[in-house]
Amino acid sequence: MANRCFLYFQDAANDQLSVDSDRINAIRSETDTSTVVVDFADAAGGFKKVTLSTTVADQANVVKELSRLVLQGVGVITIADDVNSVYGVKGIDGIDGITHS
Repeated sequence: MANRCFLYFQDAANDQLSVDSDRINAIRSETDTSTVVVDFADAAGGFKKVTLSTTVADQANVVKELSRLVLQGVGVITIADDVNSVYGVKGIDGIDGITHS
């Protein structure tokens, strides 16, 4: 990938994660129509994910916008911070789960 960035996530339990855009395998919507998943590989090659809750009407937009941010590749981007109620993409309501270990 030509450009590189880190996507930052923090859930309500103060679990934090920054994902290197080079490690992202997929950004996908779930069939429940209100969940978007960011799949990525850890340093050892294991598969991990961040599950985001979204507004139903904005699910497709969240996937597109996250993809655009990864391609743009500029610095550290806060995607979802439940502790401070900061969401970098319209339509994200919060984090449903972080799987990183």
